[in-house]
Amino acid sequence: MGFVSKEYRKDFVKSCITNLKKLNLSDKTIGFFMRAYHVNMPTYFFIIMIYGSKMVNTLLLAFLLCALVSFLAFDGCILSKIESEIDDEDITVVDPLLEIFYLDVNNENRMFISMFVAGLYLSLAFLIYFIRFGITSHPQFSVSPLSE
Repeated sequence: MGFVSKEYRKDFVKSCITNLKKLNLSDKTIGFFMRAYHVNMPTYFFIIMIYGSKMVNTLLLAFLLCALVSFLAFDGCILSKIESEIDDEDITVVDPLLEIFYLDVNNENRMFISMFVAGLYLSLAFLIYFIRFGITSHPQFSVSPLSE
């Protein structure tokens, strides 16, 4: 599925890990913080979408689209690949969903659930953006009770 070669993926992950190790933290600590970031960022992004400015929301949507392209290009989440490589744990943020729905924890199911969740997340993000900044929020198109 990915359109980036396996060699490039491996080199990219190794490069990221080399840079992360410059933080002088243990692999276990780096893995923990990456997973914590990975699990919590969607919630933080929704808070930003609800309260952030139009420019911040536009940049956030661009970031989310880039993350989707990266997911497709690297045949999976690059953060998950780095997390698994750095602390030798074969667990991803979607594994709890697989277990809740009694699905086998394997790469095929991880990809399916990840794409499903990404589709829902992006749909909701664009819906929030449209509701907050779409045509109805433009002053030229707003209906005022005094304009009758």
